[in-house]
Amino acid sequence: MSPSKIDSRKGCVRPPHFDILWLPRAAMRSVEGDPSDCVLVVGVSRPKMALAIITVMLISLFLTFHMIYDSALNSLQTNTQDHTRPPLLLLSRRLYPAAARRLPQAIIMGVRKCGTRALLEMLYLHPMVQKASGEVHFFDRDENYNKGLEWYRMQMPHSYHGQITIEKSPSYFVTPEVSD
Repeated sequence: MSPSKIDSRKGCVRPPHFDILWLPRAAMRSVEGDPSDCVLVVGVSRPKMALAIITVMLISLFLTFHMIYDSALNSLQTNTQDHTRPPLLLLSRRLYPAAARRLPQAIIMGVRKCGTRALLEMLYLHPMVQKASGEVHFFDRDENYNKGLEWYRMQMPHSYHGQITIEKSPSYFVTPEVSD
């Protein structure tokens, strides 16, 4: 191909033409609270391209608002519906079919700062040991003791047959009733 044909082909394909103009702040009217120093003014020399860009922007704006509205409406509908939750006993049976909440087979008693937590954590490393999640205070607090053994058992973790359930409290020796 001759160089003149290549040059003529380059002239046929024109990139989109954008007119970009920067206006300094001094050329604009002052607007209260406007922190910008310059404004970018973009002019499109092709009206069809400008129409296409505006159409795409409007459609994307519409879809964004539509998605926000639908998600808000959906969350309102789910919050107003009554959720029928299965009883806790049936739920625990479904999650742990062979496990049950048992009264502890061992209770670690001590005084504060004597290492009851460290002992419990070391014993819990064994796979056949389950521990209560917190201090239950069943024997040293009358309000918990009056709730009965069934309440105490429900504070224990699920354990399988053969596992040892352990509960600890450093408070059992600090109450006045200890000497009794």
